[in-house]
Formats: sequence, structure tokens, C-alpha cells
Amino acid sequence: MLQDYHPDLGNNNQYIKQLSDKLEQIETVKQIYDTERRTWRSRLIVALVSGCMAGVLSTVYFILHPIRPAFRLWFFHLGSAPMHLEHTVPFATPFLVALFTISAAMVATLLYRIVKKDFAA
Repeated sequence: MLQDYHPDLGNNNQYIKQLSDKLEQIETVKQIYDTERRTWRSRLIVALVSGCMAGVLSTVYFILHPIRPAFRLWFFHLGSAPMHLEHTVPFATPFLVALFTISAAMVATLLYRIVKKDFAA
């Protein structure tokens, strides 16, 4: 039964040409993917380094210069406003550190993109 089976294999040259074209397309896509991956990695490294530096510097700054309530005016001495300010200031410090760290990382990443002339969105 299998001795009589001789399928038509077609033109070998055309098949090889189509196969090589598909392989070239795959190589092109791989190169594009690799460049995108390198670009994103470099952006993440810049954001990580600048964010870490900003976080450490702002943490050291807030440790050396703690935030004190500066609203000790005469009308704050009435009621519980000074007590409320003194209780909320310790929670504001980590928020300010995080805000400064994130904004520094974003600015550094944008500046890195400008310097590298990477305007792809």
C-alpha cells in the first residue's frame, strides 16, 4: 500500500525560497525585539538608579532635618489644630520621600530618553 504512494512534492527551489524568506522575517522581528528589550532595560536601570539615589538622599535629609509644624500662629493655639499637625507630620515624611523619589526617577528617565534621542513612544 505504501509502495504505490508517491505524493507530489512540488518545486523544491520555490519551497526553499519561501522558507528562507520566512526565516529572514523572523530574524528581523527578533532584532527589533532585542533592541526594544535593551531600550526598556536601560530605561529601567536609569529609573532604578536615580530613584534609589533620590530616595537615599531625601531620607537622609529628612532624618537630619525633620519636618516640624511651622503653623504655630496665634489662631492655631485655640482648639486641637496644633495637636493634629504634630500627629500628621510623621506620616507626611515617607510620603514626601516617595514623591521625591518617583519624580526624580521619572525626570531622569525622560532626560535619558532625550540624551539618547529615543523619541519612540
